[in-house]
Amino acid sequence: MLMKKVSKGEMPDIASHSSSVIYSPIDWVGMDEITLPIEFLGESSVAKARVHVNVLNPSAKGIHMSRLFLAVGQKLLKQKITIKVLQETMNELIKSQEGLSNQARLVLRWQQPIQRKALLSDNKGWKTYPMMLELVQKENELQMVFGLSVYYSSTCPCSAALARQLVQKEFKKQLEKDNKLKEYEVNAIDRKYNFWQRDSLNIELFTAAVFHQKLNYIHYNPV
Repeated sequence: MLMKKVSKGEMPDIASHSSSVIYSPIDWVGMDEITLPIEFLGESSVAKARVHVNVLNPSAKGIHMSRLFLAVGQKLLKQKITIKVLQETMNELIKSQEGLSNQARLVLRWQQPIQRKALLSDNKGWKTYPMMLELVQKENELQMVFGLSVYYSSTCPCSAALARQLVQKEFKKQLEKDNKLKEYEVNAIDRKYNFWQRDSLNIELFTAAVFHQKLNYIHYNPV
């Protein structure tokens, strides 16, 4: 292993000036389980972050690990999670490696607190939803995947059936009021009406309003 000669009291830059005995580029290397306070949809949460970059130079000893940690903290710590902030974070991760990397990956996982309205009253309560955000930056292309889990739970075993019944009644009442029920009649063996589009198209959650709309639908239509 070749080392750059340094003066007394100076720490050598291992990533830039040391040679590896195994010459091979590395797809991903980095840090896991970084605790990170964040803000998403107007609420504060604590996320666990995984951050990785690639290693281009086969002879490089490694990466600047501490710079990954600092870059994530400086860009995301207690910040509102927006597309612009995420793009800046991914660029900073690559920039922090000073030419060693041209790709970066960031995964955030947290429990998002959201206030929910009761089905039959104006009372409200808080519930947390597991959320995940994965970003991969490859050269000038940024890929993002967002996911959340919605678990239906209640102390009342009949609450799911009650929720479905209330939604059905209100839905039918509104359609009959507007004289639109006949528009949804179908000639099918298993149903008299068909309201939903039959194919499974992805819907982009491009705004907080769309996100809450889809979450409300899942919440009020348990299966």
